[in-house]
Amino acid sequence: MIHTLACSITYFFEKRGLLEEKNKDICCYGLEIIISTICGMMSILLLAFLLGNFTFGMWYLLYIVPIRTCVGGYHANTYVKCNVVFVSFFICAFILFECIDSTSRAYDIIGGSNLLSSIVVFLLAPLENKNKKLNVFKKRIYRFVSTVIYSIGGILGIVLKSSYYMNILSIVLMITTALLIIGKGVDIYEKKFLNKTLQIVVNLCFVVAFIASGSASFWGAYQAKEPENVKRKR
Repeated sequence: MIHTLACSITYFFEKRGLLEEKNKDICCYGLEIIISTICGMMSILLLAFLLGNFTFGMWYLLYIVPIRTCVGGYHANTYVKCNVVFVSFFICAFILFECIDSTSRAYDIIGGSNLLSSIVVFLLAPLENKNKKLNVFKKRIYRFVSTVIYSIGGILGIVLKSSYYMNILSIVLMITTALLIIGKGVDIYEKKFLNKTLQIVVNLCFVVAFIASGSASFWGAYQAKEPENVKRKR
């Protein structure tokens, strides 16, 4: 839907003579980012307003957008799934913020875990998406910035746990770490387990095709037409 809308607006710009043919894909890509960002932010702010804490929603976005830009993490394969994940983690963050008292030991634990997470961030961040690869220089910069943010954020989260804004930052750092670990887990699953499993299925299809080739009947009352490649390799 967002891609279609972006393409329609790009087509409108082109018809108005505002855009050259060779730059259509660049404009469309930029529009997709703008529209998806607006949709994601508006959904968070609307939800925060309905939950009665619009300020929390604003500060949540102010923290998580630049931090996620450096750290990376889980990315859904559609805009709808992306917004569902984004909103779901916001709800988790909101529940944590509302349920945990600022004077409790919980923020000491969260701050300590964020401090320890700086090691995880140093090892895994930035977790790039397959649709947008990063060069070595940018990876080093993002890794350094992410590690510094987590180190300072973890310490300040413990020292200034009575601060409204620091408590939001502590929760955002924890949420970002969760998205980073989930993203890495999905990446490992797809590369090492899913692809190997699917390759076994593909090989099985070839075996079955060649076994069935040339026989009077393999199964059932209907015989699918044999591909020419199978006939040649009998």
